[in-house]
Amino acid sequence: MGTIDISEITLAKSIYLPIKTINGTSETDPIASVLSTISRSPDPKAFFWIQLLLLPTDPSWQSNVLERINKINAAEIKTSSMQNDIAQLQEKIKYHGYHAFMRLVTDSKANTQILFNSFNAYTNPAGNRFTTKPLGMFGYTDKLISATRNHEPFGTQFLLNTLEIAALWHMPNN
Repeated sequence: MGTIDISEITLAKSIYLPIKTINGTSETDPIASVLSTISRSPDPKAFFWIQLLLLPTDPSWQSNVLERINKINAAEIKTSSMQNDIAQLQEKIKYHGYHAFMRLVTDSKANTQILFNSFNAYTNPAGNRFTTKPLGMFGYTDKLISATRNHEPFGTQFLLNTLEIAALWHMPNN
């Protein structure tokens, strides 16, 4: 294999705010954006690898979210943004959660950026969106490549519930 480029994906806001879920995709299936990007590559030798590692989490994450909701509710003045956050947080904790590690591997920085851009389809305007994490220095990239090859948890972890996972990983709709 020649050159590879690797990138970590994480959530832009709090890990407790949801991305677009399988229930929120009535108009367009976001996975279609990702698959379309891959299939339309002008280079037939280009490769695109999306790795999503999931690890179970204990139910205490839901208690942490409930504490956050209670703090917001305790505020004397609640802005519309705070009320929106409460609704989004309540939606996220309805379902089981998993620790997630997400990586993109391609043959060039340009392909990685194009692939990452396709994940904008998962943006929940009232909740969360994906962002990339700078890889840093001191051998971090080498460790991340090794962890990716070995399917090991390493790097930036975030939280997804089962509906968010279903939006990321399912057979595409017709």
